[in-house]
Amino acid sequence: MRRNGGNVGGGCLRGGSSASNAVEAAVTAATARSNASTVAGEGFWTPLILRTYWRAAASISVGVACGSRPRRVVMFRHMQARLRPLPATVDPMPRTSTLSMRERVIRLLASWVLVAIGVPLVVTASLGVAPFDVLNTGVADVTGLSFGVVFAIDGCIFFLIGTLLGARPGPASWVGTLAIGPMIDLTLSLMPDPDALAARVPMLLGGILVLAVAICLVISTELGSGPTEVVMLGLIKHHVPVVPARWLSDGVPMLIGLALGGDLGVGTVVFLVTMGPLVKFGLRRLHYVPAGLVVRPPDPNAQRIAS
Repeated sequence: MRRNGGNVGGGCLRGGSSASNAVEAAVTAATARSNASTVAGEGFWTPLILRTYWRAAASISVGVACGSRPRRVVMFRHMQARLRPLPATVDPMPRTSTLSMRERVIRLLASWVLVAIGVPLVVTASLGVAPFDVLNTGVADVTGLSFGVVFAIDGCIFFLIGTLLGARPGPASWVGTLAIGPMIDLTLSLMPDPDALAARVPMLLGGILVLAVAICLVISTELGSGPTEVVMLGLIKHHVPVVPARWLSDGVPMLIGLALGGDLGVGTVVFLVTMGPLVKFGLRRLHYVPAGLVVRPPDPNAQRIAS
């Protein structure tokens, strides 16, 4: 704050005359409040800026009331007329720290059950495998290894990539890989195998929705996600939005697997395109923000301070 004349608390000391009456003090205080509101309303504000403004205004009005009579007051003259927009900030939605361990374990187990339902639905629909499985089938065809062995190898590679990106797999990542496999086999043995396309399309779409819910649940626990989810979280740590991060974590293995001769169908493309928006929507419904996720600041016009 720069000022000319008067003795204002927190400012410098210069000559001035005593205030004529309390009305002038009230007018000065109202002017200070108006100036603060005007500048704050012209750009993004932070609590620190507003607090400093209001303290300065209060200091001036108190000084005037106590006998000081500044001839001229210039608030924050060293600042630009428009405050520069704040950089992208982390979304303020609550994170998993608000969940108890019991709630996180329940979400984890529920996600495993949903995966054991969703994967058989997609597989039985026979309209295309998941993008990650395009890579697995392609590598299995080239190397001659079994699908299960290739799945484990590719999963470890993706866990390593996610770790290099800053998202470490948790203990549930490894336990889930072992626990979900037998559950999927059990569900597949009980799942009907329809031939009609009218039945297979709903199975595909239902499987994608179930898997999206499972992905959101397991991510929100922070106890350990699957291979593509770990890569997605690593990309998000580098400020890649949720939807593009999911497209990349699914699209890259799909393209590599396609080049190796992996299985690809229309269901694979539907899975790739829809899973990103579904995961974004689900995480917001769970009020969960992955570490590193950024959003643009809100419209400054929505944050004007009433004078």
